[in-house]
Amino acid sequence: MGKRIGIGEEGYLHINFNRKITSLISYNQLKINHYHYSTSGENRSLTTGALLKRKGAKKGLPDYQFCYRGSIENIDNIDFTLFIEFKVGNNKQTKEQKDFENLYLDSRTKFYYVAYSVEEAKNILKKHNLIK
Repeated sequence: MGKRIGIGEEGYLHINFNRKITSLISYNQLKINHYHYSTSGENRSLTTGALLKRKGAKKGLPDYQFCYRGSIENIDNIDFTLFIEFKVGNNKQTKEQKDFENLYLDSRTKFYYVAYSVEEAKNILKKHNLIK
C-alpha cells in the first residue's frame, strides 16, 4: 500500500476556488465556454506518477484553464484561454511552469496568471469580464 498524502494548503485553495466557480456557474454569473482543473501538480505515489506520465501527463500545466469567447479590435467570436496557477506562501513557479507561461507572453488571446488566494483569482476573472 502506498503512502497516504494529505491535501495541503494549496489543495484547499483549489477546493475553495472551485466552490466559487461552481457557485458562479449555478447562478449563470460566469461567462465561459469551459473550464478545467489540471491534476498534473497533485502529490501522488511514485507508482501513480509513473503511470500518469506513461499516459501523457505533463509537468508545468497550470491549475486552471478557462476557455471563453471575446473580441479584439471589433472582431467578435475570438477564442481566448485564461490560465491560473495557484501558489501558497512563498512558493514560486517551477521551471516547467515558467516555461509554459513563457509560451504565451506575447499572445493576445492566451493569458497566464499566478494567484495566491481565491479572491485574487476571482479578481483575475473580473479583469477579463468573465464574471457578470
